[in-house]
This record gives sequence, structure tokens and C-alpha cells, in this order.
Amino acid sequence: MSVTFSRAAVTSLELGSPELGDTYLLDIGIVNRVNRGNEALVAYDSDWVKTRTKTLTFTRISDDKKDDIETFLIAVQGLQITYVDQNNYTWLGYITTSSFEFETQYRSCGRVFTLEFRGERQ
Repeated sequence: MSVTFSRAAVTSLELGSPELGDTYLLDIGIVNRVNRGNEALVAYDSDWVKTRTKTLTFTRISDDKKDDIETFLIAVQGLQITYVDQNNYTWLGYITTSSFEFETQYRSCGRVFTLEFRGERQ
């Protein structure tokens, strides 16, 4: 299984499946207000956009793949991208990782890379 990040037909990046235990945060637009009578008013519409923030960790990254990741992240910085996850779901959103640092794994002679993606499932 693999995941793919892409920006139109210009550039794409394919990585192995992220490690289990990744973090998913759901952000739903809800309006909370309190009126003058101190009553709580809550507004929510199921048609409002629901975004998710996914923290994805990839391991065993080779030197060549590290260079590919860096090139891709520089090319799509601040641009909307498409993410196809390991379950073949398509997401539209942004990579929100502010810096991309690779940790070295000594046992497997590879690197570990973590990124955050914020988007909505299509």
C-alpha cells in the first residue's frame, strides 16, 4: 500500500503507507454564541466544510526519496494539493508542516519523516 501527494499534473510524490497510530483531528465549523439573556445559541450546518488534520509518519526513507520529498515540498509550499491515502480515499488540502526534518534510524539505515496534512475528503 502507498499514498500519493500531487499538485495538478505538475508534480507528484508517492510514499509507502504511514505508520499505524497516526493522529487525525476533525475540525467542524460550529458557531457558539451567548445572547443577552445568557442563553447559549449553537449553529451548525451539515453542509459546512469538515476539515481533518492528519499527522503522518513515514519510515525507512532512502536518501533518494528524501531528496524527492524535499523537492516536492518546496514546489507545493502553500498550494492546494491532492492526497490519495492508503485506503484509496482522495483528499484536497494543504501540507501544513512548517519545516521538514528527517530523523535518522540507525537499525534500518533509513530516515523517519513526519508531516501534517489538513484537508477535506472528496
